[in-house]
Amino acid sequence: MTDTFCGWNVEVMWRRVRDDLGLEQARFLRTESGLELTSTLLAAQQGLPLRVDYRIACDELWHTRRVHIDQTWGSVRHIMNLKCDRNGIWLRDGVEDKSLAGCTDVEFSISPCAKAVAIHRVGLSPGGSAETHVASIFIPDLAVTPAHQNYHRISDRLYEHTSLISGSTIRLRLDGDGLLADDGGSWRRVAQRPAVTAEENSFSGVLISEDPSTDIGQAAADLGWLVRGWMAQVRDFDSDAGVRHGTGEWWFSWVLAGGALQDVWIVPARRLRKQMEQSQTWILLPPIPAMARPYGGLIEKKTPGAFSA
Repeated sequence: MTDTFCGWNVEVMWRRVRDDLGLEQARFLRTESGLELTSTLLAAQQGLPLRVDYRIACDELWHTRRVHIDQTWGSVRHIMNLKCDRNGIWLRDGVEDKSLAGCTDVEFSISPCAKAVAIHRVGLSPGGSAETHVASIFIPDLAVTPAHQNYHRISDRLYEHTSLISGSTIRLRLDGDGLLADDGGSWRRVAQRPAVTAEENSFSGVLISEDPSTDIGQAAADLGWLVRGWMAQVRDFDSDAGVRHGTGEWWFSWVLAGGALQDVWIVPARRLRKQMEQSQTWILLPPIPAMARPYGGLIEKKTPGAFSA
């Protein structure tokens, strides 16, 4: 890079000024391996509340290596993970996506934040231009497609961003620290402060992993589709052959540096518990006898193709 990004360890907030229906707050943190960008976007999308929490991890050369997205639109929640190795091979939820081969950056259809990563990766001098290949993530449907783009540095703080597929162009204005201040009239920065570094010293920080470990091989693809929350119809069999029915939640997450998959049962489902509190009626289902651990468990790879729950 020809200039240094001074905005390490900073939190920034943008407002969607074109319709005043969105806010995004992002945190840029310097890590041992490069840059970590975490962000929360809140918007009204097609008349429904939209929340997108995402994390982008870059290496020391600003190449995107991991992306974690947790999106809730209306009442529907989706989680997606992208991972790129140093050979340019991309995995989506543990499965290779060959259409993204060679992409070095990511961008979001309704967020200005990730463009800052590409700008500082190419490191242009005034008057210079560079073409980039990005994995473009469309919100809220979470489609991911390759995109070919060009960045042109007009002056010290002004860039021109052009889609080489559609031909559309926007101008990006940066501040003195290299942070995006305005993206052509859609988003505008409204607040900024030094970021507080969050050390992973909590129980959840130690336990939960965003991605599966490479050590578990094919198991990452075989089990990765489970990583999210599920609604479960529960049948409880009594000793007298009676059957009670209920509705619960079943959550899965990678844990222990991605070497295991942990599940958690919640019965009754939390939304039903709120209804019970309001109606003053309580129905608590006992643990399911068929499960060795009715509230949680681990699925670990012991030998190829053999798992225990």
